[in-house]
Amino acid sequence: MTLYNKENKWTYEDMIYKSTGKYYAPSIYEEKKLNPIIDDEYMTRKVLFIIDNAFTKDMTKQFGENELHTTMYLDPNTGKVVEVNFQFTTFSPYAQIPLSVYRNIEVQLKEKISYAPTKVGKQLNYIMLSWGQTPKGASEFSVVPSPSN
Repeated sequence: MTLYNKENKWTYEDMIYKSTGKYYAPSIYEEKKLNPIIDDEYMTRKVLFIIDNAFTKDMTKQFGENELHTTMYLDPNTGKVVEVNFQFTTFSPYAQIPLSVYRNIEVQLKEKISYAPTKVGKQLNYIMLSWGQTPKGASEFSVVPSPSN
């Protein structure tokens, strides 16, 4: 099941080069060279922190090792998050979570997350970042841990 905002336009659209219409599909050997964003460890920690803290510790006990799959769609010019969706099965513990929790995650990601697009990223119709994460639940810390040097 895919949970997304009804205004999303890229959830079921292919990621393509705007100028040619060709699919963006780098091979594993080309991945670094064709990365659409500049790696940003702090921003990635911030993303994971937002999702961890959207759930209570009691909620996360139900998750076990089940991952929540999240996809962010970034504007290729600004790197800002413009769309978010979540994937899980209908019998997953994530299906029992109130929609307001997912909406809160979506809003926070849109407000607080922005990556720097590379030259390649700026050529695409959107930049997609997708990952699986088992949320840990709300932290006693209210700030994102800074990256280790």
